[in-house]
Amino acid sequence: MKVDRDNLDVFHQIDLYIDERRSEVKPVTINVINMMKIHLQNFEKYRGLPITFESFLILSSIKSS
Repeated sequence: MKVDRDNLDVFHQIDLYIDERRSEVKPVTINVINMMKIHLQNFEKYRGLPITFESFLILSSIKSS
C-alpha cells in the first residue's frame, strides 16, 4: 500500500503519524492522539471551516501579537 505523504490534510497527517509511531509509543499515547483528532474534527464541524496547517499558523501569529 502506497502512503500519500504529500497529502497535507491535517487528519490524514495525524493518521500517518499514528500508523508510523504505533510500535514506538504506548497505546495510551495513541488514544490521546485519537481523542485530539476527534476534538479537532468536532471543532471543525462547530465552526464550519476546515482545519488546515495554515489555520494553525494564523492562530499562532495572532496569539504572539
